Amino acid sequence: DNRFVRETATLSATTVNYCVAGEGPDVVYLTTSRLLEAGPVAQKLCNKFRVWVLQLPGASRDVVDGVLAQFIDAYIGKRVDLVGHAEAGRAAAWFAAGHPEQVEQLVLMAPTGLVVSNAGERDDSLVARLTDVRALTLILAGSKDTQVPGEAVQLARAKIKRSQLIYIYAAAHALEADQPERVALLVEDFFTRAEAFIVNNGSAKIGRAHV
Repeated sequence: DNRFVRETATLSATTVNYCVAGEGPDVVYLTTSRLLEAGPVAQKLCNKFRVWVLQLPGASRDVVDGVLAQFIDAYIGKRVDLVGHAEAGRAAAWFAAGHPEQVEQLVLMAPTGLVVSNAGERDDSLVARLTDVRALTLILAGSKDTQVPGEAVQLARAKIKRSQLIYIYAAAHALEADQPERVALLVEDFFTRAEAFIVNNGSAKIGRAHV
């Protein structure tokens, strides 16, 4: 999307690349990919929000504390909505647990590190900190995801008090690639409606007729 302007942020110990577009409340969309690009969710969100796609050098707690916290302080300066998929979802969870004062709403898409799976080992330290997440949280999982099993997202739902889990039909691990319109609509609706989106404490499955 040519609306996104690519920039480099100079922090105290490193530099990180990001791109930004839109106006409105701030959304930080994390990626750990070597390719910095705005996917379909980020592109849709920038119609209503100012979206920062930030390229992290990893998903560890040290990276989150040393890069993400400093970036938000230096370049945004206020609470943000936060999005992360897979390893970036793991980073987003770490940040929301460790810096609750900086996160308004949180979207975790098939986050890794919560159980032993094809996507990697369980991060026991992160699992223990999930109860510290205070942000209103939307957890998205693909109904055909073979990398992050259902028990992982169900664990996140159980430990994060203000959260809702939604399964996306016909989506595997790459939610945005498999069902871009559905995922984009859900995330936009969640950020727009906030508390009204979390209608109960259960899980939901989103099918073609619903979005």
